[in-house]
Amino acid sequence: MAADEPVEALAAVCQDLDVPTLQAHGIDKDQQPRRPTVDEIQDLCAQIRARHPASEEHDGHDSQIRAETR
Repeated sequence: MAADEPVEALAAVCQDLDVPTLQAHGIDKDQQPRRPTVDEIQDLCAQIRARHPASEEHDGHDSQIRAETR
């Protein structure tokens, strides 16, 4: 798979540079928190938007940013 090639290349660079691994620091990889899935992140964003709907007074600062970049 093409996506594996960059990962393998990065792993080779890390090995060449002696970048320490989690295991080298005594950290069990299986004990690390897992990365949230895209669906979980999207669900969380939807929950936040539902609790804090945008309004004209506060639209996530988009209007301020647009005004400053003109």
